[in-house]
Amino acid sequence: MVSSILRPSVYDPVQARWGLDAGILATFFVSGLMHELMFYYLTLALPTGEVTAFFVLHGLLTVAERKARKAGWWRPHPLVAAPLALGLIVGTGYWLFFPPLLRGGADAVGLAEFSAVMGVFQTPSLPPSISKFGISDHSSLWQRRCLILLSLKPPSH
Repeated sequence: MVSSILRPSVYDPVQARWGLDAGILATFFVSGLMHELMFYYLTLALPTGEVTAFFVLHGLLTVAERKARKAGWWRPHPLVAAPLALGLIVGTGYWLFFPPLLRGGADAVGLAEFSAVMGVFQTPSLPPSISKFGISDHSSLWQRRCLILLSLKPPSH
């Protein structure tokens, strides 16, 4: 899905005008901006740029790897390349991608929402208890979202 959106709208026009490397970098940059927007919707916290930095860094590394391979400088064996790539993604993910989500507590809210949905399916007659999620004040948006989910009743057959 992302390829079908970013390729014709970002990559192809930029690549046609400024070259392959610029197309790659622009695509990663726009993807970072789109992720920042999604994180804003999830956490309701102002974007910090960390998520965009994650994608720009990976764009730069993709261009660097492409140039190194083309020049014949670097071509590790797949048994070495795969763990290196995974280590890079995990390391930079913990450094730049996950902190904006964890900082606002979106992980705890997401787990509470998932638990609430699963509770609805496990106890068809009664929704899960609101107090088990530690919700005492119903003012925040996240708490209201939990309450909406908790008030769902399964369809009666």
